[in-house]
Amino acid sequence: IHPRYQQWVTRNLRLLARNGYLQEQHGSFKREKPLPGRLLDEWQVVYQQAAARLTDPTLLAAGWHKRFPLMPAQSMENLKSVLTEELHSAEIYLSSEIREAYRIFHTSNTMLQILMQEVVALTKEDETLHILEIGAGFGTATAYLLPILPSSRTAYSYTDISTYFLQEAQEKFAAYPFVTYQLLDIEKNPQAQGYEMQHFDVIIAASVLHATANIAQSLGHVRSLLKPHGLLLLLEETKFHPIFDLTMGLQQGFDRFADTELRQAHPLLTRDMWYEVLTQQGFSSAAILNKAGTLNEFFGFDIVLAQGPTTVAPLSLTELYEHLRSKLPAYMLPLSIIPLETLPLTANGKVDRQALPHPLLQSQKPASSTRAARTPLAKRLVEMCRKLLNIRHVGVEDNFLQLGGDSLLAIKLLTQVQTAFGVEVPARIMFKKPTLEALAEVIEQYTTALMSASVSPPGLGHGLEVSLPQVVPAPSQMYQLFPITETQQAYWIGRNTVFELGNVGNHCYVEVEALEWNMARALLVLERLIQRHAMLRAVILPKGEQQILEQVPPSCIEYIDLQRLHQQHQDEQLLHIRREIDHHVYQVERWPAFVVRVSHLHEKRVRIHVSVEAVFADAWSMFLLVQEFVHLYHEPEASLPPLELSFRDYVLAKAQLQASELYERSRDYWLARIPTLPAAPDLPRTSDTASLSRPRFVPRNGRMEAAQWQRLKARGAQAGLTPSGILLAAFAEVLVVWSKTPHFCINLTLFNRLPLHEQVNEIVGDFTSLLILEIDNAATDLFEQRARRLQERLWQDADHRLYSGVHVLRDLARQHGSATQALMPVVFTSVLGQQTALTHPTPWQEIVYFVTQTPQVWLDHQVMEQVGHLVFYWHVVEELFPAGLIDDMFADYTQLLDRLAMDEAAWQSHSRELNSTSQPTQHTAANGQVSCYRPRHATLLLQEPGSGARVAQTPTEKTLSHLWCEMLNLSIVTVEENFLQLGGDSLLAIKLLARVQATCNVEVSLQAFFKNPTISAPAKVIELYQVNQRGEDQSCEDVQVLSGSASSLEEEGIV
Repeated sequence: IHPRYQQWVTRNLRLLARNGYLQEQHGSFKREKPLPGRLLDEWQVVYQQAAARLTDPTLLAAGWHKRFPLMPAQSMENLKSVLTEELHSAEIYLSSEIREAYRIFHTSNTMLQILMQEVVALTKEDETLHILEIGAGFGTATAYLLPILPSSRTAYSYTDISTYFLQEAQEKFAAYPFVTYQLLDIEKNPQAQGYEMQHFDVIIAASVLHATANIAQSLGHVRSLLKPHGLLLLLEETKFHPIFDLTMGLQQGFDRFADTELRQAHPLLTRDMWYEVLTQQGFSSAAILNKAGTLNEFFGFDIVLAQGPTTVAPLSLTELYEHLRSKLPAYMLPLSIIPLETLPLTANGKVDRQALPHPLLQSQKPASSTRAARTPLAKRLVEMCRKLLNIRHVGVEDNFLQLGGDSLLAIKLLTQVQTAFGVEVPARIMFKKPTLEALAEVIEQYTTALMSASVSPPGLGHGLEVSLPQVVPAPSQMYQLFPITETQQAYWIGRNTVFELGNVGNHCYVEVEALEWNMARALLVLERLIQRHAMLRAVILPKGEQQILEQVPPSCIEYIDLQRLHQQHQDEQLLHIRREIDHHVYQVERWPAFVVRVSHLHEKRVRIHVSVEAVFADAWSMFLLVQEFVHLYHEPEASLPPLELSFRDYVLAKAQLQASELYERSRDYWLARIPTLPAAPDLPRTSDTASLSRPRFVPRNGRMEAAQWQRLKARGAQAGLTPSGILLAAFAEVLVVWSKTPHFCINLTLFNRLPLHEQVNEIVGDFTSLLILEIDNAATDLFEQRARRLQERLWQDADHRLYSGVHVLRDLARQHGSATQALMPVVFTSVLGQQTALTHPTPWQEIVYFVTQTPQVWLDHQVMEQVGHLVFYWHVVEELFPAGLIDDMFADYTQLLDRLAMDEAAWQSHSRELNSTSQPTQHTAANGQVSCYRPRHATLLLQEPGSGARVAQTPTEKTLSHLWCEMLNLSIVTVEENFLQLGGDSLLAIKLLARVQATCNVEVSLQAFFKNPTISAPAKVIELYQVNQRGEDQSCEDVQVLSGSASSLEEEGIV
């Protein structure tokens, strides 16, 4: 018997003793009479007698009055294996039987739903309802609640202790944009996990709190999160039926309760015990609800309702901060203030400093004010900001960055200001004083200066009166020729083979997998989008003009049936398809410039391949198309608002700006700077760019969980940095470390949709503009200072963005006499300001593969948000660089982001030493010169055997390494690292092994994996099994260390 089931076994032996089958004597048990053949039959009779008296319609409809509903066959058939942990309980917990059994909570969840409807009805229309669900698990209760909550005024925090459930929930509840997904262990201090005190109006915990070690302590943590008069809703089992031990009793953690003065035999509390412990923890008005005649009443599935403390003395952080500011010099002011209900103490009564929350995990530096706008100008600014950031309440002294603004949104706001008030405010002004009150003062000063015909206000730069051209839609001229934009021209010409890193398109390729994919419906939606968005029917003619085609042939989705192929042959075919179209260069003078293929893998599962030429549609447009596709896929009969604006109309109107004083000033600014602009980062290379006839981009991706990303954004906002500004600064740090010089330029992609028409954000087109950003990190100041300086440079350059980076590159090429050279091949692309919320869940699942290409580019770093998480990609022409270099750079970048999110020292550091930089190793470049490069992978591989630092080498190890990194959100993992120590748990392990089975066609048992949860152990087993299955000779050294055959591995339960 596994130690964690000892209490379970003792409890059930005593049950048999109470029923006369056993006799307990000094801790041992003696049989009194033979056990019945099926003891469960007796319990079934008791249940049926009770159920016959019930009137529960759910019970009757499900047929549960005849059979016990909480009796998964797997629990009974595999009881011995579970108790000895030959079979892990998590494998049963994730079974369809358990999910089906959760239907038993229907009545309770319906009662929760009714209570929540009352709460919504009592909430004022202008107030946001903040709801926290603890231990949400499968989302059984959540599914009853989300449909009744008002989307525009609800903030729902879906939490669990396991990442597995958060990942599942994000797909299941993707249609609800007001839900965020975060980890929360309610047994630990919530403030130490980034949760604000007294923040939630309602807290829900469905069958959760009894599973904590100390009920009183957990309730104390819950209380700290509730607002005064806040509502606590618990679904708890208040009766213990012995049959529960075959379901919840076998779940991990059921018997881990430590408050034995309250609970002795099992973890469930009676109704009286709940009343008592809630009162002791300061809750008031406790009540327990149930419905007579229901299955819930029979089992004791009660709704426990309680109200938080009504007398909470609020601590005004603003007043406290102002008091400190009056007493302390600026450098001594705290970075953040974190209120705690009580200070954690050690056993001898001293403050337990190790238990105090980290300052960066919860920053509560007070906002300056929520004072409402008073002047018409300020009110208009507040309304602009409120709509732009999609928030309800904005005060004139609120910090734009701390409200969620970023550099793209700031530029968008200033462009709206330019249109609304007729003055141009430099972006750097908003960077220095990012409040709406300060912005209103600047606008008023500019307006006054213009009216009096005086010069611009001192210290504020130029505030010229401007008038953006307004588009007059001309639908009758839509199909006439019109010029391509400067950026389109660069991409179109740059694909020519005469240019370095040419022979690639401006191309995007993505693979996703879907279940129950409706091919016919997808094709109809695709046709509707092609008809709706004119640029999906565009071509570029040989003379460099573009044209929207009035009529195009019916589109098609290519279908490939791979169902009958073995897994290995399927994988080969999928790789062949990928290789065929993932770098396709389209002939843009012919339609279409996209391909959609569907590979049918299994009865219900398909792989969707999408290849798109992006010269007609920028990343913003791609997000727009995905949103509309998902909406129409779920609602085929829905009608979308008609579009009167075309991309042709916009391009012709924007061209008028080149005759404006604003454009001339931008041109003069850049012409003055071009002679001093440095070259691109000088990274170590082993190949010459001119030698590559067909560059191939290799993708890498990373992800930062929503909670950590929020912490990073909050810390950046304190420093006056936008989210894009933080990531740009971190990217620059990595480039500086690996470049020969800290002074260089990179290429920024901007999605510059000027507000020339109200529908400008609703149409498809390539609105992209480029900006050449100079980075000079030679000074040894703090990271925070370097980041602020870089952002200030960015915003100053953005003020002059009408003279685009394409013009700057051409001027540089003329200056250097290098017309065909890739001058600025390192790119940073941020779409963090783009709204990505969907009205329905996507019909596909996670992205399997994603890569983009751009002519004259080595490295394109792309950042975006998905369901609150930060997602980032590096697309790299890897053959240019020494082996392992990009892996180390990417690892440095991801680890630097983690440190910036968690460690204040990273912000206050003068040093640029990154984690992967070990002892320099010399590599000979293509030009014969020696480049200095410090690859961590080489260092790991050179270590002594047994050091535990070896990276994946065999194909199987590399496959498993990729799966681990994807599952655990890591950039690199060695083959001997422990899955559980890296953050995995039993549920994630089950998900991992399912992926392993799908990828390698070998099922590794969970128990075998837990004995050695590394990459190397299952890799050797899989390789041995596959060799034996194929009947091949075991010549591989790694395989020879094992003995046995495929059949013996099966017999031993390893595979």
